[in-house]
Amino acid sequence: MRSPRLRTYVVAAGLIAATAFAVWMERRQPDRAPLLASATAPTVVFVVLDTVRADHTSLCGYGRPTTPTLEALAEKGACTCQAVSPGAWTLPSHASYFTGAPVLEHEADFAQAGGVQAAWDQSVSIRPLDGRLPTLAERFRDKGYQTVALSANPVLAPDSGLQRGFEHFEACKTKCRGSRLNERARRFFDRRLDRHRPLFLFANYMDAHSEWGPIPNAVAWVPPTRALAPNELVAEFLRGELAPDQARAFLQRRTDLYDWGVHRADESLGQLLAALEMRGWFSDGYRLVVTSDHGELLGEHGLLDHGVSLHEENNRVPLCVVDTARVPPPFASRVSGLVVHDLLLGEPPGGHTIDSVAFPRTDLAERTPAGVELWTAHWEGSAKTVMHGEVVETYDLDADAGEAAPTTPPPENEGRRHVVAEAQRASRLFAREGATSEKLLEILRAVGYVE
Repeated sequence: MRSPRLRTYVVAAGLIAATAFAVWMERRQPDRAPLLASATAPTVVFVVLDTVRADHTSLCGYGRPTTPTLEALAEKGACTCQAVSPGAWTLPSHASYFTGAPVLEHEADFAQAGGVQAAWDQSVSIRPLDGRLPTLAERFRDKGYQTVALSANPVLAPDSGLQRGFEHFEACKTKCRGSRLNERARRFFDRRLDRHRPLFLFANYMDAHSEWGPIPNAVAWVPPTRALAPNELVAEFLRGELAPDQARAFLQRRTDLYDWGVHRADESLGQLLAALEMRGWFSDGYRLVVTSDHGELLGEHGLLDHGVSLHEENNRVPLCVVDTARVPPPFASRVSGLVVHDLLLGEPPGGHTIDSVAFPRTDLAERTPAGVELWTAHWEGSAKTVMHGEVVETYDLDADAGEAAPTTPPPENEGRRHVVAEAQRASRLFAREGATSEKLLEILRAVGYVE
């Protein structure tokens, strides 16, 4: 009979031998693949309604029925009208949504050697999204999902870096409307999707982005309106050369066309969801996030278009989430658009700092000489602090939603210190020249971002 001490030695020796064998076997094994999602994993859908500002959606109380699809989603999940887009235009906002990083971290935005003191001319460059940060498409692809993108916005071109991780990318070469994109989507769904792999789908609808299509006669809530020619009366309005009646008529026409575009984008979203449901892609559950990359100025603050400031009309966007696997948590009063990344991954929304940055040309408001007036903004509750040029202002958005009565924060104010520090970082970013391809520059010129 073995002694207790001998038995202990035998057991210990056996454990050591087993551990050594396991380590040896593991070293002989190739790197193990990550755990892949099953074919019945929920479908994940991310939709950007390009250029849709929150306060022109019926979801958020607008008087025109612009977004019935978003209203229907609000009954199934959670929506907020107080999301803040991380960027002022397409590229930086999409890069933030795809990576979960703020603009000054992923650095995909305008760039120009010489910095904010240099003249803005045709030498402006665009820094694309580089490979330092993983994208949503890469993360879902690595989980075994098929990753598909449908984009009406040609800015999401290969040279933008935004296509990284997508196995299939259907993009219009010039701006196209949602109905046309959905025709391509339905053909793609029927011919090329793999029913044995789960799906991550991204779609961008550009109907709310200028130039807008005409409004037909049969619409009950908005008058029939012909389309505006590119830049029609824009310079005259910005320079204050229109008579008051002319200016009002011009802005009303732009507003009517814009609202019709918002409605068409919302309608395209509904058609996409119906096509997916009809083909069974929601039968095992789904996770859907819908938002916008920025808004649109329709004469407020004397400005038009987007990317020209960080006013609420440019950055406050709707955000909806529907997740059949869990009840979405209620949103805070104001949230960073970066929560899109968390929600799509099925994670609780993180406590992201609410910031945005813009590098607008000063002559977009007909100020000369043409240069760059850097904008940074920070939201904290109802307080918004903005720095543009050398000016720092604060607004109480609950009391002053139109940002009509700014105050100057004291130097020790936390919001002031924050936007000043962000402006310093942004200035260094802008001064480092990017490496834009000519193809991407041509697309940006066609869309109107670069002359």
